[in-house]
Amino acid sequence: MNIDLNDKVFQNNSALEVFRPETRDYSDRLWEFFSFISLADKNFLINLYRKLGSITQDSWQESLVMVGRAKFESVQGKVFSSHKAFADILFRIEEHQHLFPDKSSFLEVKAFFHYEKAVLETKIKNFSDAYASCVTSHELTKNDNFLLATTLLQRRLEVVYLSKNLDRFIQALEKVEIASLTPLACMGWRMAGIYARQRGLNSDSKSYTSKALKMAEENNLALLHKQVIISQAVSARTWGEHDRARQLLEQVEIEGPDDVHQAIVNEILAVMEEKDGNREQAISLVKDALKITTQLDHVTMVPDETLYLGEQFEKHYKDLDQAEHYYQIGYEHAIRYAEHGISLTVERKQVVDAYLNILKTKKRSTGSTTTSPNRFSFAEGKSWKQIKDIFQHQLILYHSGDSLNSKKMAKKMNMPATTLYSLQSRLVERGYLLPKSGVKPEDKIDAIQDYIDNKQELSWTEINAIFEREIMHYLYEKYGYNKQRMAAILKLSYPALINKTRQLTQLNENILPN
Repeated sequence: MNIDLNDKVFQNNSALEVFRPETRDYSDRLWEFFSFISLADKNFLINLYRKLGSITQDSWQESLVMVGRAKFESVQGKVFSSHKAFADILFRIEEHQHLFPDKSSFLEVKAFFHYEKAVLETKIKNFSDAYASCVTSHELTKNDNFLLATTLLQRRLEVVYLSKNLDRFIQALEKVEIASLTPLACMGWRMAGIYARQRGLNSDSKSYTSKALKMAEENNLALLHKQVIISQAVSARTWGEHDRARQLLEQVEIEGPDDVHQAIVNEILAVMEEKDGNREQAISLVKDALKITTQLDHVTMVPDETLYLGEQFEKHYKDLDQAEHYYQIGYEHAIRYAEHGISLTVERKQVVDAYLNILKTKKRSTGSTTTSPNRFSFAEGKSWKQIKDIFQHQLILYHSGDSLNSKKMAKKMNMPATTLYSLQSRLVERGYLLPKSGVKPEDKIDAIQDYIDNKQELSWTEINAIFEREIMHYLYEKYGYNKQRMAAILKLSYPALINKTRQLTQLNENILPN
């Protein structure tokens, strides 16, 4: 099926055809439709998924739409959101197995889930998980074209994960092209060009990338065309052709303030500006990129950009406060990702290490604690229950603002209204005043309010998880790395404290002393 991603009549008809109960061709078409449609116009896709959600009749079909939507979010740069969605979808598929029309359709939808999950895991450099998911997908599907797709992804992972040469990847790619899976072939030739460049095969790289560009142009693959142009710009930059790289980047059409391609363009330009001696301009470009990628919650770009900015301020400007600021942003994102099963490797581990190292550096140079001296001082000498109550009370005060509407507040913090109500009741029972009870300005703890202010976009669950980890680190140092003493002061059982500190050390062996 050769898809014109700009043909919106085809897109609507195909979507409806997949869900028409009397048809049985969905097992042959669904993976192509939902995989390739993610490359189409963003606004159209938002409306399409809204329509698909309204026309689905069976629970198993909802799972299919969820996979497609998660893939779409990943393509748009909302990588963490996509990852969390995939974590929930498999359970939905398995739970509704008995509702599928037949076993074949169940296996094909499951295969499609594992394939798209493997694509996402590849993007975030969880290569081991990606390979396992890809193998599972290949074993489940019986569809000839889909087997070509899963084989291609396996061969691609052999190149990036197992460091094999490009031969088998190219062979698989040629079969995909013969089968007229044009969007997949275009993406594949683009990746082949990247891998060839990374191996110093410059002639092959140009050839493969030119092939991808031609496919994108001839088949109106607008998004892929944009990505190929960016690949050409990176190659030009790598080969020292900075003027050509800039000319290519000027061709990249940016769609709105949250377009991930603007951040990518900024990163490429920043590398060239720095090499040309314009360090301040490079830093400015990366700062602008970071505004976009933090909004999108991009799993690889946020840690990479914060690592770059932190290193610039630490090594070139000797501004340890600014360096700590950017390292901390990357640290908090990387740890949050780790809590959701995203491996703490590559740039994610590097920015965590950089943050912890700069805290140690500042402590040695000033003799101060590893965190702002007043940030967590409220917790010293208090039990764990008291610490949690104080922080959660401050969190509610921060998010309440001028509104006393609990439902709005719960929505703002992405938590069930019933949970917020129970929490408020518990705090009142323990003597804490809530806004409607006449809370006074002095009831707010400035240090905690400032701490929350830097994390105001996080959900209730996310900010509590980060706070727990950081306060444990702070108190562990304060109490002289003595876990027995720490457990006694916090009024926690020793096994409970061991469990909390073990969670930290499992994420990175340098976070706490052994």
